[in-house]
Amino acid sequence: MHDNIPEPDWKVLRDIKPLALDRLCQRILDEVTSVANDPDNAAHAKYGKIYGLIQDRDKDIADAFNGLSRSKALFKLAIMNRLGLIEEDELARFSHETRGFLARMKSVDL
Repeated sequence: MHDNIPEPDWKVLRDIKPLALDRLCQRILDEVTSVANDPDNAAHAKYGKIYGLIQDRDKDIADAFNGLSRSKALFKLAIMNRLGLIEEDELARFSHETRGFLARMKSVDL
């Protein structure tokens, strides 16, 4: 497969990118809420956990979404997919070639 994503798949990715980003942000907010509402930890401990969590999740956001271009799209899409941000019906919109690439990339350490 080429480094560049096929044009029709690029259009699909542009359509689903905001949905995937929103899913990740919601997941992060849910994690933060869970930590903040933990009755077993003091406020300072909660703050420390939330701070670390945000730093870790910022890396996920950057890896999957920052600098998205056609030349990086397949790898960014693979990261989104590995993070569980792409729904099955959305995956089905991609070409057979791109879906095959994503399946192969699930077992590779990105």
